Amino acid sequence: WLGDDLHVELVIGQGPYICGEEASLLRAIERGRPHARPLAPFPVHRGLWGCPTVVHSVESLLTLNTTLTTGRGQDRRLICVSGAVREPGVVEALHGMTAGQIIDEGAGGLKDGVRMVLVGGPRGRVLNADELDLPLDPEHVPGMGYGSLMVLSEDVTPRALAEHLFQFTAAESCGACTACRVGASLMPKMVDSEALTTLMEHMSSAARCGFGRETPRPVLDLLRLYPGELFPHK
Repeated sequence: WLGDDLHVELVIGQGPYICGEEASLLRAIERGRPHARPLAPFPVHRGLWGCPTVVHSVESLLTLNTTLTTGRGQDRRLICVSGAVREPGVVEALHGMTAGQIIDEGAGGLKDGVRMVLVGGPRGRVLNADELDLPLDPEHVPGMGYGSLMVLSEDVTPRALAEHLFQFTAAESCGACTACRVGASLMPKMVDSEALTTLMEHMSSAARCGFGRETPRPVLDLLRLYPGELFPHK
């Protein structure tokens, strides 16, 4: 219970993926151009309209009722399951369930054979068919991102997924920092795994916000899982 004087105002988002980054989110609420900025001053000191601001995800706020009434954290989360499954949709999953369990018990199982699963969206992780028994938690799948599973059939090649990630990065980068802006334009031009890995290392260390720093996660997974398929002609 948060009191009778709690005021909630809903603001329609501007649309870009970068608005998930906290500084960009605050600028979007203020009707400014959403882009990343240096972390300091932190929002808790100077945030929305220059006032101290706490930024939480919707999922964090969703756990408030359970935490306040029981004194413990939420043991369930909502997972959006899409792609090559029989019953795509939103699944309520227990903490620690594996990707395979969520697909079988919550999404009706696979339509056909599965080649890979994109966990947590375009800034998450890539699992292959042999890794579906991993519990979906930060310990076993670090950097797994938000609650989503995109199941990709055997018809989808690792190169096709990589090109989709390249296009997404170029389209959604706010352009505020050189590492992300230039890195996004260079990703599809890389000619071998070594060059792409080096570029990913530069982006992860030099990008201004999480968007650029997290870009390498699924790309490096593809290089690890399918080393000879991203550049098949090399």
